[in-house]
Amino acid sequence: MQTAEQPILGNRKITREWAGVSVTVSSERIVDPVEWVSEHAENLVIVNLGGVTSRMEARLGRGSLYTGAPTLGELSVVPAGERFAGVYQANRVRFADVLFRPGGFSDEQGLASNQHITPFRASLGVVDPFLFGCVVELAKLMEADDGQSDLFGESIAHALKLHMLRLHAANRQVSRPENGAGKVEVAKVQRFVEEHLDEPLTLTRLAGAADVPVHHLIAGFRQVLGTSPARYVLCQRMRRARWLLAHSAMALADVAYSCGLSSQSHLTTTFRKETGLTPAAFRAQFRGLGA
Repeated sequence: MQTAEQPILGNRKITREWAGVSVTVSSERIVDPVEWVSEHAENLVIVNLGGVTSRMEARLGRGSLYTGAPTLGELSVVPAGERFAGVYQANRVRFADVLFRPGGFSDEQGLASNQHITPFRASLGVVDPFLFGCVVELAKLMEADDGQSDLFGESIAHALKLHMLRLHAANRQVSRPENGAGKVEVAKVQRFVEEHLDEPLTLTRLAGAADVPVHHLIAGFRQVLGTSPARYVLCQRMRRARWLLAHSAMALADVAYSCGLSSQSHLTTTFRKETGLTPAAFRAQFRGLGA
């Protein structure tokens, strides 16, 4: 039997963090049974993202032994400071470790960042479709290297933290957020976006422009504009890109930078996803209509 320190064949791990939520997606082939022990100062959620598990035996703290092969979407919630140990064997499995940093809930709870955060309730082998969906979307964003994916990731991370506080906190006494930002605050953010569209934009920067908490910003955009801040920023970037492509001879790379996108390839990928056309095809089509 291997120990966790010995090599596991075919390992691949990617880690990325948004708004105090650290996600590590691992793809592993574990030929022989592996013993592991995990104990973190942070709350941890382990999510099965697919694969074939032949053996799993796990124990959380002093609880009863959990056995069986986890299915797609099945997850375990490990409270901060709890010992999680067991034996694992899989032909090929993909899973995510989601760590919630201490102080990472300060905005959602209205607490100072150094205040104690109540641990999550321990759960093994449960299903939470919303949590699973958030982790899947974050996993898709992990290898993207641009400001827009950071903004979407930050939005998902905040939604995930609120969900965990409401459904998985040990005391489940966290109140719902207050009313979101109003029309005046949303208008301030809209002006800020227009003035800084060529820069990286985060939820923290946008909320700071209106002097409101991040979760109020998200709620306010939903109430006033019917969309999320991240989606609004993307739409404004694409709006500027369409105008520049139609009314200037600016090189595509410069169009990308003017819209706050990291590269010409990022512009091409995003523009095609949003419009169904590449930037070059859109420019040619627009000029053809004006001929």
